[in-house]
Amino acid sequence: MANGGLAGATPHPASPSRGEELERCVPHAAAHKVSSEDYARAKRLRREMSLPEKLLWHKLRSLPKDVGLAFRRQQPIHPYVVDFACLRLRMVIEVDGWSHDQRLERDRQRDLYLARLGYVTLRFTNDDVTGNLDGVVETIVREALARR
Repeated sequence: MANGGLAGATPHPASPSRGEELERCVPHAAAHKVSSEDYARAKRLRREMSLPEKLLWHKLRSLPKDVGLAFRRQQPIHPYVVDFACLRLRMVIEVDGWSHDQRLERDRQRDLYLARLGYVTLRFTNDDVTGNLDGVVETIVREALARR
């Protein structure tokens, strides 16, 4: 399997082949503006993080400083709030629970929107995080270092 054997690790970089699809999904002049409602929702989501999100956040915060990766949790990127983001590298990390099985199309549209803004999205399932946390972090670090 790609991505270190993690079935749920799915990078979604913007690519020329999806350019037309991106244009249909996101207006050309889409601005990255964050509202006070976005910040309030992010604050609430930080208080309500799932166990897999908490585990991953603890690992991301404890990365050695010399790696040079700074992640934020529950980061607003209007109109969304992403689970984790490294803004400098324009990388988004999503931890998907069972509810995402019912929202595949919505997640796809969200990924396309974020790609239009220059973000790459890595998705992991709750099971990936709880069952192979070190492998998930290794995949994130490898992808992040490749984006430098």
